[in-house]
Amino acid sequence: MTRNSVSDRAQSLAQIPGGLFVLTVNCDGRRDARLVKWVQPCSDEPPMVMVALAKGHSVEPLIQESRCFALCQLSAEDKFLARKFAQPHANGDDPLVSLMTSTAPSGSPILDRALSFLDCEVVRHVELDSDHRIYVGQVHWGAVLNQGAPAVFYGSNGSSLNHAADQTPE
Repeated sequence: MTRNSVSDRAQSLAQIPGGLFVLTVNCDGRRDARLVKWVQPCSDEPPMVMVALAKGHSVEPLIQESRCFALCQLSAEDKFLARKFAQPHANGDDPLVSLMTSTAPSGSPILDRALSFLDCEVVRHVELDSDHRIYVGQVHWGAVLNQGAPAVFYGSNGSSLNHAADQTPE
């Protein structure tokens, strides 16, 4: 067990699955959304999830100001949403304007075509010496909206288990 190359480490990390979600936020009428691939439950009581978000995205100031966000789980077949929210958009533009949405109790947008959603209040923000920040959200509301197989993502290089994950998020 003396092997510990960068390649070995990368291959080991690639075994950890992640789901593809669109993180949405609404702050004082300004809506934004971004594809995220690292979402994990981190507490049963109270229910909490943690989200790794690449630094520098336009959603960050809105999350920090509103102190809430929603996570909309993508279907494996939904290549459109995976592509749309993986790409950066112009600051100030509403990336949700052409999509059917509902509103979560927190005010965050919910994509009507998502498999499910979680409505979260930010309880912790962790600054890392890396290219991502961690946001921990207490889940106050959630629901299954549609049936289907969730988009599952393996590895940070974009290798995937199913179709929607063919796009490399973030």
